Amino acid sequence: MIPAGSGNTERHIQMIEDYGTTVLVATPSYAMHICEVGEKMGYDWEKSPLRVGLFGGEPCPPGLKAEIERRMHIVCTDNYGLTEVMGPGVSGECLAERYQQHIAEDHFLWEVIDPETGEPVGEGEMGELVLTPLCKQGIPVLRYRTHDLTAVHTEPCACGRTLARMDKVRSRSDDMLIIRGTNVFPSQIEDVLTGIEEVTPHYHIIVETRGGMDALIVETELRPEAFRDSFEAMDALRARIAEKLKGTLLVAPEVRLVEPGGIERAIGKANNGKLPLDLTERCVKVELVEEDPCEQYTDLDANAWYAESVHFALVNGLFVGFGDGTFRPEAALSRAMVATVLYRQAGSPAVTGTSTFPDLKDDWYADAVAWAQEAKVVIGDDKGLFRPDDDVTREEMVTMLYRFAASQNMDTTTTGDLSSFTDASSVQSYATEPMTWAVGNGIILGMGNNELAPRESATRAQFAAITARLAALK
Repeated sequence: MIPAGSGNTERHIQMIEDYGTTVLVATPSYAMHICEVGEKMGYDWEKSPLRVGLFGGEPCPPGLKAEIERRMHIVCTDNYGLTEVMGPGVSGECLAERYQQHIAEDHFLWEVIDPETGEPVGEGEMGELVLTPLCKQGIPVLRYRTHDLTAVHTEPCACGRTLARMDKVRSRSDDMLIIRGTNVFPSQIEDVLTGIEEVTPHYHIIVETRGGMDALIVETELRPEAFRDSFEAMDALRARIAEKLKGTLLVAPEVRLVEPGGIERAIGKANNGKLPLDLTERCVKVELVEEDPCEQYTDLDANAWYAESVHFALVNGLFVGFGDGTFRPEAALSRAMVATVLYRQAGSPAVTGTSTFPDLKDDWYADAVAWAQEAKVVIGDDKGLFRPDDDVTREEMVTMLYRFAASQNMDTTTTGDLSSFTDASSVQSYATEPMTWAVGNGIILGMGNNELAPRESATRAQFAAITARLAALK
């Protein structure tokens, strides 16, 4: 057993190869991520020693499981458990009846009840699973209501086992969501939003499946007096709400601000097929959808060279558009924008101090620049100024990215050859090392005419592209 945790995915893949790992224990979404990272590395999963995936922590839709099995050439099993009753191991998928899981009846006493009345339901009928762990010590738990809806079957299984089998959980009797293995309740979101005076009690929760991984989106409605024409002011509010939600949920959501009255009102029950919510006092809506975030911007071309990179940037919350519904991919990139995107790529860490640059205001980029200065990602000019609104040249952009990579303990030793570019001599001395690193790692590819154009202004689309390439190196 090799405990590895999430992150540093390339190292995990190397460990699979080095140690001959045969079983992967993970959430299905992270297993899919490992698969995709391996494919980008050129790793041949068919020749991998990996044979079995034991998945848990979040639902594993049949389509996702089938895709992982096809691409990683392994057998995947769904496993059910709850921390409250002893963690994983309550039940495990049967390969003879793959939509069912055998309950570990030597460790758990199970019941299935009507979630409304608490009365037992008949065998094979859908109800709420109640568990009593028989071996838990220290904090005994009796008749724990899981809120998970399932049916239990006791007749002999085709595999020969006699343990009872539960249908795989696909819905709940409450409104809990599971986002990348973390339990999220709409009530938590509501508690945060009601403490923010600029927004109304009406909100919309969207769970999007992006590349096999769930993303949480919270749309919240502005109060009329809080609406501003300034993009910077609205983005600062959005970032503040996102940070407060992240602190409570332990999951980083994407926050979208909706104009006053923009969230549809409803009375009664909303039901998306699995999450009943009481809407008698406010408008709360939960959706499980697959959606391309690029479609919300009117000026993005799905066939443009930047399309995939901008999609990556939007999905991962690195960039946001403007209040007029545009993304402006060819607009010049400012120094404040660079600091903000890199701050988000670092996971928006908590900032305790403030920047020492005298030309900074308490604006939408303040936390990002303070973090970037402390991490030595950005430095001031010869007068000690940051100049947040100045355009960034391509060599300045690469230099900041190089410093960011070093601050994240990424390998910055790989270098490339600039001599193939006709304007290599135009790269200033301070940017030579960062530029050779970027070229050597395929982060900078040139402008298509065999030029680096180091002193030209960088664009938002170009920065989206290089941040996506950098992320692929992690």
